[in-house]
Amino acid sequence: MVLGEAQILGQLKDAVRAAEQAGALGSTLNQLFQRSFAVAKEVRSSTEIGAHSISMAAASVRLASQLFENLQDIRILFVGAGEMNELVATHFAAKQPKGMVIANRSLDRAELLAHRFGADVMP
Repeated sequence: MVLGEAQILGQLKDAVRAAEQAGALGSTLNQLFQRSFAVAKEVRSSTEIGAHSISMAAASVRLASQLFENLQDIRILFVGAGEMNELVATHFAAKQPKGMVIANRSLDRAELLAHRFGADVMP
């Protein structure tokens, strides 16, 4: 977990919006989420929690850079082809690794992401 990273909060807001549109969000749960969002906003504005935050994707590249001498010498396997791995792949692709491989249960989605980044697909 990365302190101050907003990706998860955004995903939660999207999920609440979808549940609300589907009529699957009761008033008590809706109030709880809305209060949680308000508190998150208050914390971000009244503290410096977001001042130096980096995304989970950027943190992944930073950690890999510490673990490996040269990212251009490694091949990277991404398990899953969802939104988060798309962001992570974007950050890693900028470092020009030796290769990237996308493994996903849906071959179509893996191929789509692999095509975008010039990666291989692992069925």
